Amino acid sequence: MIVEIRVSGVTKIADVIKLSQIEVLACSVLVPPNRTAPDIIALTSQTWHFMDRARPNSVFDPYPDPLYLAQDVVGLQLDALQNNDLVPGDGGIRIAYRFASPKNREAFGTIDDFIQVVKSPLYAPLIGFEKAELGAVRATFSGEQVWQQAWVYRGGRARGVFRWILSRQAEGEYSGCWMVDAVIRTM
Repeated sequence: MIVEIRVSGVTKIADVIKLSQIEVLACSVLVPPNRTAPDIIALTSQTWHFMDRARPNSVFDPYPDPLYLAQDVVGLQLDALQNNDLVPGDGGIRIAYRFASPKNREAFGTIDDFIQVVKSPLYAPLIGFEKAELGAVRATFSGEQVWQQAWVYRGGRARGVFRWILSRQAEGEYSGCWMVDAVIRTM
């Protein structure tokens, strides 16, 4: 079972410790049939996730799931990259890689190649940014993909604008999941 509670104004991982201190403004519940009862709470910048017992040592450890919308995937990748330094071994980048589509992974090669690209000057503003603003999700001309723009800020200034291009996987291990085909820096 995945239970998702959306909150407003909560961005600190320390706030995970006591739910009673959090003011919940709105919530929605997603319960996939293949999940067990939750027992671990994880926090992204905008979303609380109750995670499975299968990953007990993790606070934030999402995997592709058909119940995630395209904008959820963008948000999860941004949260992982923003907090990359909180997870040993570039764990945030590794989480982001999980949501790369099979074709995207094939283009990169290994996870180490992916890490190297994300740490390059072109994509470095995505690591440890202070805040992100997201545009609306839009369909591409063909209708087979969607895209969403994100502005990342540090020191009160925009440090980069990136366009996520995603597609819903039609077959294989990730059938039904929205996954990232590309992230293109546009500024």
